[in-house]
Amino acid sequence: MSRFSLAPYAVRVRETGSRKREKFGNIKGKNFLETLESLLDSLRSTKLLKDSIRTLSLDELHRDGSQLSGIVRSGECGIDADFVDTETMLTHKKMRRQKHSEVYPFFFLFDLPANEDYGYAILQEYRGRGIKSVLHVLLAELLKPMNLVISVKPIFSPKLFEQLERSRLVKLRFIRRIFPKDIADLVHVDKPEEIVEERVIRAMPGGRLWITEGFKRLLGGALSDKSEGYYTIQNEEYHTVKAETRTGDDTKTLTFGSTPKLRESMPLKRNLILKGGFPTYNYLLGRAKRYLSDIVAEAR
Repeated sequence: MSRFSLAPYAVRVRETGSRKREKFGNIKGKNFLETLESLLDSLRSTKLLKDSIRTLSLDELHRDGSQLSGIVRSGECGIDADFVDTETMLTHKKMRRQKHSEVYPFFFLFDLPANEDYGYAILQEYRGRGIKSVLHVLLAELLKPMNLVISVKPIFSPKLFEQLERSRLVKLRFIRRIFPKDIADLVHVDKPEEIVEERVIRAMPGGRLWITEGFKRLLGGALSDKSEGYYTIQNEEYHTVKAETRTGDDTKTLTFGSTPKLRESMPLKRNLILKGGFPTYNYLLGRAKRYLSDIVAEAR
């Protein structure tokens, strides 16, 4: 599993009480990109979200035409923790206190053309963590006095099956979060919610998995609104199915079955440029712009 990935979102803005999407170039008499830039700039002082244990602060902010990009740092407080020095193997007791927030850097890219009412965001994720929720909550809170509502929702390619056929399917992961108690009792003490069962089908190096009609039916079911949220394969139930595809050097992961029903992301594995263990801003900007270009081209 890749530690880092990029996920695409659709961005729309409307006035409170209205269903009409506003064009970004003239919302409340000004370009919404300027409003967003001002709101994000206010995060240079760390914010503790209301009714939350999460913090958010701005590290970098850059504007280029209709695009706004940068790095925000987000973390959570509320627990004590020991630290282990991996060089000396000494344990430092309770170095982290409940008042401390462990922050990680997350990249973002917004593309909001002035003459459009439908924009995009590319947000970085790290080991399943991201900033979509915390950023959305904060922006909603800051826009409320202006009687504006922002929508930031995951998107996926409308040509899903064509993409799967065109790409090389290299891995399928079937994930189950609930399984028999006798098995769960063997591998946990008091927190069964922290474990999952996973079945992986992987192609050999240079090989591929083939998309059968049965697999297409599985993915088609994932697109439908099934209240139970489960998808059955060979009489076994799984909460989530992840398909990893590869086209040239690009790898994408498509997720079926979780909420929302379908998500798309681009794992960052190749030629990573790291600083302090995290991808650099310039590296992420280049990858995000390339990803965004593919999404916009396909949407036309």
